[in-house]
This record gives sequence, C-alpha cells and structure tokens, in this order.
Amino acid sequence: MAHQLTRGAVQKLVAGITGEGPMTLQVLGLKRLQNAQAQQDRFRALLSDGEYSHSCMLATQLAELIHTNTLKENSIVTLHDYISNQVQNKKVVIVLNLEVVQSDAQKIGDPQMYDKVHAGGGAPPAQNGAGPPPQQYGGPPPQQYGGPPQAYNAGGGFGGPPPGNQPGSAYGGPPPNQVARNEAPSHIMPINALNSYQNRWTIKARVTNKSDIRRYTNARGEGKFFSFDLLDAQGGEIRVVCWNDQCDRWEPVIDQGKVYLISKASLRNKRGNFNQTRHQYEIHLENSSVVEACNEEDDIPHIYFNFCKIAAVEDTPPGNSLDVIGVVENVMDWVTITKRDGTDTQKRSLTIRDDSNRSIELTLWGKYANEPGDHLQAAFQNGVHPIVAIKSARVGDFNGKTLSTVASSTVMVDPLDVPEAVQLRQWYDSGGATMVAEALSRPSGGRNDRRITLAQIKDEGLGLGEKPDWVLVSGAITFLRNENMFYAACPNKLAEGRQCNKKLQDNQDGTWSCERCNGNFEPEYRYMLNFQLSDHTGEAWVTAFQEQGLDIMGRSAADLKDMQQTLDEGDFSSYMQDLNFRHYLMKLKVTNEVYNDETKLRTSAVSVMAPNFTQEGKALLDMIGKMERGEPVFAPRPPPQQQQQQYGGGGYGGGGAYGGGGGGGYGGPPPQQPGYGGFKQQTPLRQGGNQNQNFGYQNQPAPQQYGGGGGIGGGQADRFW
Repeated sequence: MAHQLTRGAVQKLVAGITGEGPMTLQVLGLKRLQNAQAQQDRFRALLSDGEYSHSCMLATQLAELIHTNTLKENSIVTLHDYISNQVQNKKVVIVLNLEVVQSDAQKIGDPQMYDKVHAGGGAPPAQNGAGPPPQQYGGPPPQQYGGPPQAYNAGGGFGGPPPGNQPGSAYGGPPPNQVARNEAPSHIMPINALNSYQNRWTIKARVTNKSDIRRYTNARGEGKFFSFDLLDAQGGEIRVVCWNDQCDRWEPVIDQGKVYLISKASLRNKRGNFNQTRHQYEIHLENSSVVEACNEEDDIPHIYFNFCKIAAVEDTPPGNSLDVIGVVENVMDWVTITKRDGTDTQKRSLTIRDDSNRSIELTLWGKYANEPGDHLQAAFQNGVHPIVAIKSARVGDFNGKTLSTVASSTVMVDPLDVPEAVQLRQWYDSGGATMVAEALSRPSGGRNDRRITLAQIKDEGLGLGEKPDWVLVSGAITFLRNENMFYAACPNKLAEGRQCNKKLQDNQDGTWSCERCNGNFEPEYRYMLNFQLSDHTGEAWVTAFQEQGLDIMGRSAADLKDMQQTLDEGDFSSYMQDLNFRHYLMKLKVTNEVYNDETKLRTSAVSVMAPNFTQEGKALLDMIGKMERGEPVFAPRPPPQQQQQQYGGGGYGGGGAYGGGGGGGYGGPPPQQPGYGGFKQQTPLRQGGNQNQNFGYQNQPAPQQYGGGGGIGGGQADRFW
C-alpha cells in the first residue's frame, strides 16, 4: 500500500507550525546519539516529505520503537506532536509523538536537505510565495501573516528565554531543575509520553491512591501538601503533588477511584526517595491548573500490577519498590511501635512465598496492620493460606531481604480478577504447599520474634547490647503483684495528637496536676503491672503496660480500681489469685536501663496472646522432630551479620570510616588483626571509641563474637540495627 507524504511538512516542522493535524513523513535514516551520561538511548531521525528532508531529535519514549525494530529506515510515520526551537542559530525539531504506519517501504522521491537548500537562513517561501520571518533566538515564536499573534511564554517555555539568570538547556528546553509548563489543553496524551520537552498536554487517568495531608517545617516556615497517584488506559502511572494553597484547593475535590482530565500543570523531576511510581517525573498543580471529573472511564483499570518473583527481590537494591504477590505462610500479631516523633503506629509481620520457591518477610504498617492484617490472621488461624498482592512494597536489607508497606502501597487479599493470583493458587493447591522454600529474610536476635526459653535471656546476655532484644516466650504468670497495678495518667492531647500519659500529681484537694502540660486534669487510670513469668527453664520479672494489661486482666484499670475499693481484702485477693497460672504467648522486649547510676535488666511485654492450641501443637511436634534429629530445640542467638570493612576494623567496630579507636568490633577482628580494646577516649555513641566498655574485652584478645574495647558495635551505623 502506497502512502502519500504530506507536502510541505518539513517546512512546517522547521517553522514550528502546529495545530494543522497529523503529517505523514518518511524516515530516511536513524542515528544513535553518543552520550555517556545519558540514562536512556537518544536517536536522531532524518525525516522527509518527498521534497525536503530534515534531521530531528526523537523523544526518549520513542526509542522503544527502534529497539523493537518497528521504526527503521524508510518507515512511513504519522507525526502527531513535535516542538521546534532555535538553538545557536539552528532549528532543532524534537518529535514527541509519532505512529508507524508502515515499517518496510521504498524510498519516496529524491528529497534535498532542507538546510543546504535554504543555507541563507530564514523560513522557506510558502506555497503562495510568502512565509513567516525568521524567529530570533530568545524571542517569541513567529507570527503568521493574517493570523492571531501567538502567545509568548515568558515563564521559560520553549522558544523563550530561560527564567532569571539561569542558562537554558539544550534544544530550548527548561533549564535544570526548572518546570516544563503546560500552558493549554491539547489532545489526550498517554502518561508514559509526558516529558520535559512538552508545554501542552492533557491526560485522562484514574486516581488509584490518595495520601493524607502532611505538614512540614523548614527554614522558610511551615507548609503542607498531599499527593495522589494516577493510572491511565495504557498502564502509565504518575504522581500528582499539591502544595499549600493547592492542597486546600484540591484535597476536598480529588476522590480515590474516580477519573479526571488534568491539564495546565507542570512537570518536575520526581524525588525517588518519596515517589515510588515508575514515571521519572511528577505533576505539580498550580493556580492555573485544570482538573475536571470525567464520567467516560474508557476502561481505565482501578489498579495495575507489574509483579516480580520473590526470588528477584534478592538482587533488588534496598529502597526500591516492587509489586509482589505471594501465598501467606505465617501471620504474627500486631504490635505498637513508637515513632521518632513520639506518635504510635502498628506493625504486623507475615511471611509470603511464591512459585519461585522463595519466601520473604512482609511488614504491614499502620492501617494495613489491622486491615487486611486482622483478616489475614483470622484466615491463617483457621488453616487457610490467603494470597496477598502488594503494590509498591519497599525493599529492605536488614537481616536479609524484607518487604514493607509504605504510605502509597496497596494491599489486596485473594484478588481473583488478577491472573497471577489464580495461577499461584493453582500452583499452591496442586503441590506447591509441600515444597521447601528458601527464606530471603534471616532470623535474628532483633525484632524477628525468635522463640526462646526464659533461661536463654540470661544465658545469651540478651538486653546487654546497645539495642533492645525482642523475643517470643511461651509461659504462665505464676505471681501477679496486687499493689501499684495502675497509675493516674494525664489524658491531655499534645500538639502532635498523642496523649500525654504522664503520671499526675495528687494535689490533696481532689484535683490532679500534670507537670508537663502545666494544668489540672481528671485522671485516666492506666495499667502498670508487674508479674513473674515462668516456663520449664526458669522465671523472669516482666512489666506490662496499658494494652497488655487489658489483655491480662480482662477489664480496664478504672474498673479494677473500683473493685479494689469496693471488695474486701480477701475477695480481692481471691480474684487476683485466679489470674495466676494462666498460659500466654508473650512477645518480650529485653533491654538494659540505667537508673540512678545503676544498671538493670528490664523485660517488658509488648504483646500478650492467649495460646492457639493448633499452632502450639505444631510447634511442639517441630520441637520433637528436632530432638529426634539431634538438633537444638531452641536455636541459639544467631551471630551478627558481617558487614563491609569500612564500618570498622572487623565489621561494626572502631578503626573504620564510622568507628573510633575500637579494635575488632562486633563480629570479631579481621584476619591477622588482634581484637584489643580501644584507646579509652570517650566519644559519643555511634562514633566508635570506648562506649559500653563493660561488654567488651579490654586489653586482651577478643573472642570472635564480641569485639574489643570499642564495645558491642562501637561504630555501627543506624541502618544495621
């Protein structure tokens, strides 16, 4: 089939004439640009209209057409969108969007190079003998005779001067770190085609995720923002960010799940630490931006997954985000974690696996710890292994590879409309459940809930390190102290939204005061229990606070206070005695605390669970099997991971980039190096030196597990703990 080339198309390309519809041209040649700093391949294309030819730049998203051999020499293309700029007295045309209508064709005509024919400069004569004057560098685009004047983009648009004193980038595009502005709506453009060379675009997409309003403070003052993620019919994804006034304007308008038309916004390079979408840019809404709800959804999906196998996570750098799907193999109870800003949040750990015969730990944070976390735990306790799909799970590297949800993550349970979920269910039910999976997440003495006996707390020296140890223990409460079981807490809400909870002072006049909040408040009674926990190897004194106290006592602290005041001493003692010798599965936090210059080991319950007899029976059978095979029933504390030498002489110790004067460090001395103590200089924590000397070995060779006088981890970085 012969295609008719658009006569005069090259002339329009060079003159920058747009708005006259698509043009058909022929590709006479392709050349890859050599640029070692470029992250993506860039190509030049020699385009012809049969009479003239001109060399044009192809936008980066069009390189895929060349890689797949769809676009090649002599291909016939339809040009939909382009820009033309004057750079150093040369016309540079950048093709933004084209369609290949015929890959294999014969050369049409005998076109001449446009630049050679019109070496004198200026635009070629039009077909009626008159044409636009040449465009001056930095000036407005040429005005067509008899037509309305074209707007001059004073904001640093294409063909205009760069804003301020910043130099313009090549081809007339926006200068570094500046904005490509969308000045007017155009035809609907795929999200994947958006790039910094465009100044007019409109996208049509569905909101797949919407964040809460977040506040921040910096040197310029306070501010706020929110963001939402978009997905279009072609599977393209991008994030939209609204700052301050735009946050107030658009946050009430944007609804998750709805479809919108968006135009007159700006593109900026995304910040990879905060933006996990696949697009290299993000959209910022401004005063002139237009966002319109659209009822025509055009089969835009509600979510798009790009799954990778769990085995591929092993080679994925930490900090990256992936879409993963797996079968739930284990679900732990949720626990409360206090963040750096003092607020509390929930986390829940579970293990998933797939048909790559790998398993990995997935941590659900915040709202996901409760929903779908509670649903997953209930299903697992009933012997069901659900399938969970996670979009934008962040990769971590603590104790092997791990996954965790972030604010923009989406978690779905048993998504039967996802083909990968159906395939995984068929694999698991047809024998995959019996296959052995290699774990990418390694257990540790940290927060991986290693199950131990109470005797191991003392034998292994748990809690004596710089960081707490978190363990799981099965035991019974054998003695519960019935004095000082609760305290009067301050109910006042602090500025960051959390409750004060500081102990109130009794003013002896019926009122209570808080030193922190500097006021009088009605007390809210909260638990602070002390009890003896016992198993077959020994016992330990444990402290339990509000949430865990509720699980043990079965009633609020205020109710217990009323009981203590209304019942006689004998009846109350009988009630307390009935609480003894009840069996629990407890997650314990073991830490070393200094009070009045005295070091004490403190054990706190962070989770109290009634035993699940089905799971406990399986655990006992597993222990019996280990005994029959001659293996340790309760595994000893794993040795710490060996890290790169730059973090100390032998792993985490001093002498390296982060260490001080310590020797071997946590993890033992390097080969042929003695693990002697440090130089006794006192340096701050995490900067090496002689911290925690009581737990090192001074002036003698250090054993392989513990370091020298540099202490346990005298120079570790935060990321390793």
